[in-house]
Amino acid sequence: MSQKTCILLVLFVISLVSYADLRLSTNGKTDYVIAGDPASMEIRELKYHLEKITGAVFPVVKENAVPRGKKVIYVGNTAFAKKNGIDFLKFKPETWLYKTVGNDLIVGGHPHHGNIYAVAELLENEFGCRWYNFESEKIPRNRNLT
Repeated sequence: MSQKTCILLVLFVISLVSYADLRLSTNGKTDYVIAGDPASMEIRELKYHLEKITGAVFPVVKENAVPRGKKVIYVGNTAFAKKNGIDFLKFKPETWLYKTVGNDLIVGGHPHHGNIYAVAELLENEFGCRWYNFESEKIPRNRNLT
């Protein structure tokens, strides 16, 4: 086997090992908490929709009060995001991202609409939510959400 083939094989195996779906709920239960500003609209929307999709209860805590050993969905410009090289204050207005770090998830964006856009995109693109108008929505049910 050539050196180039060995390197490609190693990179392929590493990519498979490092890729893992987050299991946000199993049989309507979750090991996750949502961390950030509990009063923020984006956290209220994320909690509401995740609970409606899964049937699980997603507790909301301030970042400095995350229970030890819990998996976390960090929303907004958190210390965890900064520790992982993401400073949402440096983003352009209305830009956002969501990213996994180990078993945790970072969801956020620029303070000007970025956080709510990140939550909406996550719900729509990853979990299949749709909003047609103020009175019509499609929220799929999935007790085993990844």
